[in-house]
Amino acid sequence: MQQEKKPPKQRRSLLACASTALLAAILAAAPSPAFAGPSDPTHHASPQPRATVHCDADLTVSPSTVGEPVLLVPPTETGMPNDYPLIAELMNSGHTTCLLKIPRQDATDPSRASRHVFETLRAMIEIHRDKISVVTIGSGTLPSILAIGKWPAAAHVIKDLVAISPDLDPRNRPTLSKARSTGLETTFIVSGTDAMGLAHTVEDLLPQPESPLRIVRTQDVCGPYFPEVLAMQATWNTFVSTGRITFQTLAIDPVAQRLVVDALASDGPAEPRRVPRSACP
Repeated sequence: MQQEKKPPKQRRSLLACASTALLAAILAAAPSPAFAGPSDPTHHASPQPRATVHCDADLTVSPSTVGEPVLLVPPTETGMPNDYPLIAELMNSGHTTCLLKIPRQDATDPSRASRHVFETLRAMIEIHRDKISVVTIGSGTLPSILAIGKWPAAAHVIKDLVAISPDLDPRNRPTLSKARSTGLETTFIVSGTDAMGLAHTVEDLLPQPESPLRIVRTQDVCGPYFPEVLAMQATWNTFVSTGRITFQTLAIDPVAQRLVVDALASDGPAEPRRVPRSACP
């Protein structure tokens, strides 16, 4: 007998529904200056370009497995669709996921972009009243590190910082040098030999962290393989189906996605041995 298909989204509980709705409504509707504190000199300044935030959750997840909300900061220059596979993976793991889209005119300036990240973080914590985590991709990492660096107590309110293929170009040395060490649980997820180059970049550009920062390769889970092939295939499939070229990143890889979920689910950074090899292509 054929089983009846369940609807993709169901109400998990009144509390979960209200939390997700509140995050979505407030973050999506209010411009960044509305989140500024009373002592912030920009509070009464002319309106700045508006960032948009789309929050969603899988309400079929058991209340016992619900995790903290996640702010997802995609590559600033390209953004990310609301149905991106990484978002589904985070939601399936019990995380209300809020996708930030930084205004185009601010996207190429790390300092301006970091303001949108900072204000969104503050707003999410005000609403949630508990810890949240931050997941970044590519160029979304730099403004996120800067935003967290503006917040001396960040380690007390942000559980994890997980960055997929973080873009920490040495040309950003003056900007990165201003970022403060917060002692956050931090995982950088990369592919192949990127780990060695990134380790040197982190050592050269970032302040010494108060807690270890771990750089994890997708190959630490699966052995030698090329997730770049999957990214290229996804780029081609998007072009065939939509006529648009949207370059994909390591975030399209299911192994990278599982490493993100592992980092969020545990105390400390991601651990490759905890990710099942069934995730490997």
